[in-house]
Formats: sequence, structure tokens, C-alpha cells
Amino acid sequence: MVRGMDPKVAFLPALAFALTACAGNGAPARSGQQDTAGGAGKTRAVPSRQDAGAASRAQVALEDAGRALESGDAARARTLLSASGAQGPESVFLGARVAAALGDHVEAARLYRALVGGPPEIEPLRLMGLARVLAGAGSFKEAAAEVEPLAGRVALAEERAAWLEKAGDLASAAAAYHAASAKAGARSVRDRLALAEGRVLLALGKTAQARALLDPLALDAASGKIMREAETALAAAGLATTWNAAQRLARAKTLAAHRAFDAALATLAPVLSKASKADEAEARWIEANVLYDRRRHYAEAVLALGRIAAGRGPHVEDAAFLAARALSRLDRDDEAVAAYRSFARKARSKERAAQARFLAARLEFFMGKEREALLSFEALVGRGKPGKSVASPALPAGDVRDAHFLAGLSALRTFKPERAALHFEAASQDAPAEALARNRYWTAVARVEAKGRGGFDLLRDLCRGDPTSWYALHARARLMALGEAPGPCRLDPVTGAGETPKVLPLEELSPLAGFLARAGLWREAAEVLHAEEQEGSAKAGVVSWIAAYVRLDAPQHAIARASANLGWPPAPRDLWRARAAYPAPYADVVRRTEERHGLPRFLVYAIARKESMFDPRAVSPVGAVGLMQMMPFVYARNAKLAGVRQISEGGVPGPDDSIRAAGFELRDLLRRFGSLPLAIMAYNGGAAAVGRWLDRSSGLPLDLFVEKAGFDQTRSYVRRVWQNLVRYRLLFGEAPPELPATAEKPKAAGPLPAVELDADAGPDGETTEGEARPGAGDALRLTRGAGRPPRRAPLARARWPRPCSPARASRRGTPG
Repeated sequence: MVRGMDPKVAFLPALAFALTACAGNGAPARSGQQDTAGGAGKTRAVPSRQDAGAASRAQVALEDAGRALESGDAARARTLLSASGAQGPESVFLGARVAAALGDHVEAARLYRALVGGPPEIEPLRLMGLARVLAGAGSFKEAAAEVEPLAGRVALAEERAAWLEKAGDLASAAAAYHAASAKAGARSVRDRLALAEGRVLLALGKTAQARALLDPLALDAASGKIMREAETALAAAGLATTWNAAQRLARAKTLAAHRAFDAALATLAPVLSKASKADEAEARWIEANVLYDRRRHYAEAVLALGRIAAGRGPHVEDAAFLAARALSRLDRDDEAVAAYRSFARKARSKERAAQARFLAARLEFFMGKEREALLSFEALVGRGKPGKSVASPALPAGDVRDAHFLAGLSALRTFKPERAALHFEAASQDAPAEALARNRYWTAVARVEAKGRGGFDLLRDLCRGDPTSWYALHARARLMALGEAPGPCRLDPVTGAGETPKVLPLEELSPLAGFLARAGLWREAAEVLHAEEQEGSAKAGVVSWIAAYVRLDAPQHAIARASANLGWPPAPRDLWRARAAYPAPYADVVRRTEERHGLPRFLVYAIARKESMFDPRAVSPVGAVGLMQMMPFVYARNAKLAGVRQISEGGVPGPDDSIRAAGFELRDLLRRFGSLPLAIMAYNGGAAAVGRWLDRSSGLPLDLFVEKAGFDQTRSYVRRVWQNLVRYRLLFGEAPPELPATAEKPKAAGPLPAVELDADAGPDGETTEGEARPGAGDALRLTRGAGRPPRRAPLARARWPRPCSPARASRRGTPG
């Protein structure tokens, strides 16, 4: 592909038939369709051939107006709609939406009422739209009356009850909340409705009924927010909560599970001040767990857990184990290993003792103590001899496989390739597909190191399934560095347009989605279509669904469908599906961002596909937002540099803003580390974490460096993003990026941030999403060390065993 070509333009020809078949202006008019723009009851005539061009242009302009509205630019949408000259219910419906977005409630209500008798599929949307603009104008009672026919839908019933409450009809509002709660399925919805009903009953003076609803919610609800609001409502009404110690302990546990840590500690305070010894001991245990789960309070947790472990009671053993984990969270790894070892000697349970020994050995491996780790792993699971079962009475099968794998890496690092191969083979027993590819790769490496020719054949075999996978790419690089023919490890750009699929028109998949698409409300149409697809209410083949999502510019839904059973390289008949699985939206802003910051082509797409599946409204469980999934404080910092809009609390940036802000972040990470794989790892796990790993493992081959990264998620992340990047470049006719041979610490590193962008699992396997590891003090230590020559481990740990040392690899040629 020519570098200046718009990637979206290159993508569309493969689905030309799909797009034209699904296009709204290509759909036949339904007989008897009403043109409400010219008055109810007037039948719209089928346009003549001479009018077809004008009708098509009007439809395109109408869709542009809808897209502008969905992007948040209602003023531009009104201008485009006025200039479009479009007629029909779609333009009236869009006009009502635009007027509502601009706050012109009178005009919006007029247009919604003009749609009476229009297409039946939009009647629920018309009623909802009319009711909401009436409520926006303060006519709450009238709004509630409009949606009464739709009150069977729980979401609308809740909204209707809220309007009745605002209208002052409290008795009707309480009844409406109660009726909606009886129909709700999810507990979170039931609790929210019960809270609203309880508040209304308090306003009506029905204290006993309100308390019967609010007391249970204050003790145990689907969220900490509802629990706190129920307690606040009772307190505001002068109804003090009189919980006994057992209820307070149960409530604190529930609040802690909802991550409402401050409320949990406040609930525990009376129990800690005056309670029986048994209740106080339980409260201390809950308090220690809250401090541990709260993150960044690990030092306090270590002290609290240590006090419990030193005493007597039912939680002594659990506290000692959790204290070791907290030490690991503090990056006090030597102390954590000692604590795990001490726990293993004293533990009553064989399973807990084995788990502690496994976690201690795992920490030793990540600390660079491979000899000690190898002995520890082999004491747990043996030497990995063929024929031995992976099953263990003390460790789960997954931990046994991990122990064999890490023992294999430790054996390689200590120049025992034959023993390493045995461990990798043992780790492959009953392993899932991704772990199996990893184990096969390292088995091949170990055999090569043991001077066995079979290792080269294994490296080539890795490429037969998917030459774009992380381990196949490293297999190719190793073969080339060793002067071996890569065989099937070919990375040829994809050429040709492929076969054009036949698809159903959008209207045959869903009349409502078709209507919304013609109105330019593509995002809403895609959500409607996706909901109907999930329900199975529309019949269509996979091809039609993919093409419909492409037509509606909804890659987040197209990707999931198109990626299923997609081989690589794709067959000609699957080329259109490969381009749907690897879409290239927002082409202009992506191209400008990559060129401005010197980013590799398609890097933004590779990351966005992994982060959000191109869903611009995505919000992760730890709070990362938007297309590029940045934490709000990270987005704020980069948005200021990029000159784009900041987001309000709980908000999500627009896709263009998210891409521009991410461009600055990626530019800084590339400058800091001088290596694309390291920058990708830092985008996920944080620059401080990557800096810490480089302190321990700089100079290692890249494949081994990634395996020694401390976060499970980051290891998986860099593999997947790199595969995305390779596939994007091949699909659009460009050569794939080269994998660096080693992971080197930059000679003059910039300052490292004190907080990680995102994280997943620390060396002991516990999830640590969204926390900084190390903390601010550790980041300061790393910053003070910036610019110093990198520390080197002893020779046996600093270089890969021959013949794969970086120096020999560089003499044999650059890996591809």
C-alpha cells in the first residue's frame, strides 16, 4: 500500500458488495411509508431515476448529520441536517434528536409528535424521546404519562417512577418503584429500586415500611454505594442504625468486598474499641485484609498481619501467609522469600505449605536467583522426567505446570539445557494452547543449546500454524541468527482483494437498526443489532453480521465475529474477514499522530485493538478509559501536551482525543527505552516496572526478558500487541517490524513516573490491577539512579549460553 493511502480506503474494497448491499440509500422503500415531514398520511413517492442522484446525496448528508450528533457536535449536526434536504421519518427523527441535544425541548417535542403513525419499529424510541424532552422541560407528569405503555421495561419503569417523584406524586412513584423492583432480574437493579422506594416512603412519612427496605440494604447490598446511601437516608430521617458486633463484622466484610474500604474501616471502629476478645480478633483480621486489599497500604498491612500471626486465634496461619504476600507487594522480596519459607515449615496444611514454597521459588526466579529457584522448583515437582504425571496432591495442576516451566528457564540460565528440555516437556502435559506454544518454543531452544538438531525442526514447526505469533517470530529470529534456513517462517505481505462475500441488506437483519442507520445514528444502530444478535432474534449468517457491523463502523463487534477461526496467512476467501478482524478506523488522526511522533506505522491500531477492541466508550475495571485505555490522570497529563479536551470525573475521552494523547505517551516511552517492545510493555505495566526489570535483567535476549517480566498481564500484552502490529503491516502491504535481539537498559534513561499505567499480576501471582509497584519512594530511587551505567549481573546470568549470545547473533545477521 502507498504510504499516503488512507488505511480505511484500502480496507473497504474487500467489502464493497457488503457495504453497498447494506447501505441505507440502497434499500428499497417500504410500500406505504409515511413522509411525516410533509404531514401525516402523505405517502412518499418512489424517487424517479432522475432524482436518484439527489436522493443519494441527501442520504449521505443525512448520515453525516447523524454521525456529527453521535460525536457530540449537535450544532454541526443541525447545520448538516438543514443543508441535506433529506425527507422522510429518518430526517424528522434525527431532527428531534438534534433539537433535544441543543436544549430546544419545544421543537424536539413537536418533531416527535409529528412521527405519530410512522414506522412501527421506532415507536418505543419515539415515546422515550418525547418523554425525555418533556421531562427536560419540567413536564414530569406528562413525561410519565407518555411512557406508561412502555412501563413493562424495567429501565423505563425506573425512569418513569423518578419523573413521578419529581412531579410530587410520591404515592404513585413509590408504587412504580415497587412494581419495577418486582420485575427486575439483576440484584443491583433491585437494590437500586428498593433504595429509591425507601427514600420516597420516608418522604411520605411511612417510616416502618421505609426502614424494612433500607435496613437490609445498609447491611448488605449489591454495591458499597447503595449500602452507604441507605445508611445516610436512615440517618437523615433520624433513624439511627443499631447494629450488633456480628452485624458490623458482616457489613465490614461486604463493604470491603465492594472495595468501599473507608466505610469498612468506619464500620469496624466501634467493634475495635469495645467488644469481646473473639469479636475484636475477627475485626483485626478484617482490618488487616482491608489494608492489604486497599493497595498502597501494604506496610500497614504487614504490621497488622504480623501482630495477628504472632498471637493466637483462628487466623494465625492465614495472617502469616498474607504477610509474606504483602512483603512481596512492597518489593521487599528477600524478606518475602524468608517469610514464605518460614510459613512452609510451620503450616499445618500440605497444600498451603506447597503453595508458599512455590511462591518463594517464583520470587527467587524473578529476582534473578535462578540456581536457588531451580533447586526449589525441583524439590516441589521433581526433575520433569518423561512419563511423570503433572498431577500433584499438594499443588494444583496449573501451578505444577508453571513450576516446571520456570524450572526450565532456570535450568537454561544455569547452563543445564538437557534438564531444561525435560521441564518444558513436563510443562506441556495438558497445557492450554497458548502455554503449549510457549513450552514448545522453549523446548526447541533448550534442544538447540544442547547441540541437538531436533531443536531446529521444532523451531520451524512453530511457524507452520501461525508465523505471526510471538513465539513463531522469535523462532524465526533465532533460526536466522544461527544461520539456519527459516523454512515455513515466512512473513509475506498480503496481496489481492480476495473474494467478495454475499450479504443480507441491513434492513433484513433488523428493521430498527436499518432505520437508525439511515438516520446516521450508526453507533445506536450497531448496539441494537448486537443486542438482537445476542438474543438470536434475527436470522443471518456470520458474513451478514460482520458486513453489517462494518457498514455501521462498529469494529468492536465486527472483530469478535471476524476473528473466529481465522488462519494466518488468510486464504483468499477469508481476506475480507481478516480486514474486518483488523480494521483501520480514525485513519486521518492515526496517520497524523504516528507521523508527528515518529511512531511505527499501525502501532496505534495494534494497541487500540488489544486495549478496547476499538470501542471508544470502553472503561476497564480499574478505571482506564477510552479507545486507548489510559488511566484518567495519565490521559490528563498527555491531553495537556496534545492540546485536546480534558475529561470530567467519570467521563470518557473522544476517540480522536484519546489517540492524540496516547501518541504523546508512546513517544515518551519510546524515547525513554529506545525499544519498541519495551515501550509496549511500559504502556501496559508502567515505566517504573519496566525500569525495575531492566535493573535486574538488562542484556538478556528479548524472549527471555519478557518471560522474566513480573506481571503476567504485561507478558501476555506485549505478545498480543506485537502480533497485532505484524498482522496489520502485512495486511496493508508493509514489511513487519524487526524484533530486537536483546532488552538493553538505555544508557541515559529519563525520569520514571511514580505510578504505573496499568498492571496485572506480581511475581507471586496475585492480581495488582491499577496499582503502582514500586511505590513513590521506589520510583524516586529509580529516578536517582537514572543515567548511571546499567548494573550487570554475574557473567553466568548476564549472557545467554552459547551459541545464542547477542554477540554471536549479531555476527550472523539481524533477525527479521
